[in-house]
Parts: sequence; C-alpha cells; structure tokens
Amino acid sequence: MSWHKIEFPSTTETNPDVVNIGKLATDAFLREDKPQGFGMFHAKRGIPDQPGAILIVYLSPVASEKCPEIFESYTLEPCEAPARDEQDMAWVLGDPWTKILLREWFVEPVLRLTAEEEELAAAEQAQTEEAQQAQGAS
Repeated sequence: MSWHKIEFPSTTETNPDVVNIGKLATDAFLREDKPQGFGMFHAKRGIPDQPGAILIVYLSPVASEKCPEIFESYTLEPCEAPARDEQDMAWVLGDPWTKILLREWFVEPVLRLTAEEEELAAAEQAQTEEAQQAQGAS
C-alpha cells in the first residue's frame, strides 16, 4: 500500500472535483467504520490563480485502499508520504493519528527542462553571446 495524490490547478474558486473527492472519502470513512490510518490531506504549491499553482489531494495508504470509488472516477498517482511542512498542508479527514505518518521535511521537486526547452535555452544563450560579441567588435 502506498500514498496517492491527485493534482488540480489551484484557484480561489471552489473546485467541484475536490469537493466530490471529499464526499467520496467521507462516505468511505463512515462506511468502513472510521478505520485507523485513514487520512486525507490537502496542500498547495504556488499562488492560487497564478500559472503553475496546484492543489494536491493526498490519500493515506488505508484511504487509498478503502476508496475505490475515487480511483474509478479520477487518476491518482502513487507518491511518498507528504511532508508536514509542505505549503498549506492541512489534514482534511479521517484518523487524526495519520498526521504522524507525514514526512518531517518538504523537499521542493526538481523541475527538469524538456529536450525542447533545453534547445530553446541554448539557442537564446547563443544569440545573447553573438549579440555581446558584435557589440564588443564595434
């Protein structure tokens, strides 16, 4: 069993998918008689309504197992346990003891350029160097 997450664009508006996932998780939590280790958390990265801002919904391993309805409607990906100091980390639902399962420190994911982005950056760098050499020659 592993943690799972799903990411949505972060906006200042209420996201109906996040609300639906919360409802499905609540229904499962109650249906399964509030199982130990069941937890749902939210975190954000970036500033809402800005490019690249995301809202992340995390499900603990027990919640992932007990919520097949969420997996039927949404694509979640396995992940490591979220960190307690992740931006806007909030325990949303379930067993409060799941908070102790969180990692201690958040490490910002390393963003890697695609091959196309690397080529574009190299071309821009070459143009800048050519322009600087042309200025130096005059």
